Amino acid sequence: MDALDGAGTVAIPEVLALRLSPDAMQLELRLTSDAMNMPSAVLLELIRQECLALGLQVTPTARDLDQLRRTCGPGVWETIMEAEPPRPPLDGRIELLVPVPVAAARQGVRGHRHAVGVDTPLARRRQGTPAEPTVDLLGRTVLPRNPHEARLPQGANTKISDDGSLLIATCDGEVLLRNLLIEIVPSHVYAGNVPEGASLVQQDLPVFVSGSILEGARVEADAEVYVEGSVHEAQIRSRQAGITVMGSVNGVPQRPCMLRAAGDVSIGPARNANITSEGSIHVLARAWQCTLRAKGNVYLPKSVEASLQDVELHVEGGILPTLEPEARYAEIPTDRQHVRVGSQLRGFLALHSITPLCFRPCTILDLSTGGARCALQDHGDDPSPGSIVQLKLVLPGSRDQLFAIARVTRAVGPGVIGVTFLQMTQRDQNRLTTFCLQLVLSRPNNMLASREQRGQADSPVEN
Repeated sequence: MDALDGAGTVAIPEVLALRLSPDAMQLELRLTSDAMNMPSAVLLELIRQECLALGLQVTPTARDLDQLRRTCGPGVWETIMEAEPPRPPLDGRIELLVPVPVAAARQGVRGHRHAVGVDTPLARRRQGTPAEPTVDLLGRTVLPRNPHEARLPQGANTKISDDGSLLIATCDGEVLLRNLLIEIVPSHVYAGNVPEGASLVQQDLPVFVSGSILEGARVEADAEVYVEGSVHEAQIRSRQAGITVMGSVNGVPQRPCMLRAAGDVSIGPARNANITSEGSIHVLARAWQCTLRAKGNVYLPKSVEASLQDVELHVEGGILPTLEPEARYAEIPTDRQHVRVGSQLRGFLALHSITPLCFRPCTILDLSTGGARCALQDHGDDPSPGSIVQLKLVLPGSRDQLFAIARVTRAVGPGVIGVTFLQMTQRDQNRLTTFCLQLVLSRPNNMLASREQRGQADSPVEN
C-alpha cells in the first residue's frame, strides 16, 4: 500500500493517482497509459483500496469508471466523485406593504406618488431560514453559511416596531425612497374627494389629495399641491411651490378651472382652464380652450397641433413639443409656396434644441402662413440651414403671442435667415392666415407684391 502524502494524494507508481481537494468535497483521478489498458474490475478494485486509504466513506462505481475511460486521456486529472455542497439558506428580506416611489436626483419623483396616514405599516422584515447541513467525502458535517438578515430601511419620520418586524410612519405624509431609505415627507393628506364648495387652506405643509377636487371647491397652500384625481370647476393655488394634477382639469366657459402656482404646474388633459405658473407648465396630455401663462417653458407630449387646441399662450420662455424625426431633409423648392407679405414686426428667435431657450430679438422682414424672413438684431452665431428654431411674435391688434417651431432653410445674408414653419397651433395658423390675407387685400388691385415692394407696401409695425 502506498503512503498518503501531505497534499492528500495517494499514488501507485506507473498506474494511477488519487487527489482529494482540501475541503474534501472533490476527488480527482489520473490514470497512466498502462492503467487505461487494465481490466475494469482490477482497476476499480485498486481505486477502491486507495479511497479507503484516504479515509473516504464512499467509493466510485463501475459506471463511474466506464464514464471516466470514455472522457479522460492518460495523464489528465479528472473528477470522479463530488460531495453535495450545502444549499444556500433563505436570506432575510424586506416586504413592502405600500407603494414606495423613488425620489429622483433633481427633486421630483419617479413612479406613482403615494401618501399614508400616521401609524401606517410601511414595510415588514422577514427573517432568514437556515439551510440543512451536508457531509463531505470523509463523512464530516459541512455547515452552510448563516442567512443574511435584512435591515429595515428606516428613514425620516418612521419608526421600527417593538418586535423589530415593522417599519411604521410617524406622521401623515408622502412616502419616498431616498438614498435606499424609506421616509415620510410630512403633508396634509386629504383622503378621498374634496366636496363641492369646500375650502381647504393649508399654510405650512404640502397638500396631497388622494381623490378629486369637485365643483366650486378651493384649495390653497404655501407649499406644493398634489391631486391624484381630477379637478372639476375648482380653484387651486400654491403660493410658494408647484401644482400637480394627475387626472383631468375640466371647467366650463362660465366657470373655468383656475390653477395658479409659484412653481411648475403639471396637468393631465385640460379643458376650459386658466393656468398661471411662475415656473414652467407641463401638459401631460392635450389642452383645449385654455389659457396658459408661464414665466418658464410650456412642455408638450406631442406636436403643437396635437397638444394644443384653441389655447391662448402667454409664455416668457418657449414651447417644447415632441419633434417627429425625419429620415432626410427634403430639397428646398425654388418656387414660392405661400404668398408672403412685408412687415417690420418685432419678434424673438431661439435655437429649439438648447435649454434653457435663449431668445434673441429679431425683425420679421416678410411673413406667410408657411414661413418668414428674419433679421437678427445682434449679429453673431446665426442659426445654420437645417437648424430647428422657435419664433414668437405678437401680431398687430392682438395681445396674444404667436408661437412657431421652424426650420432654417436659407441663410439670406449676414444676420438674415429664412425659416419654414413646422409646428403651430391651429388657432395661431388661423390668426396668421387672417393677418396675411388682410394685408394682401389692402394692396392696390389686390396684386401680389415683389420682395422689394413687400418691404414698402405692407410693412405693419408693432408698437
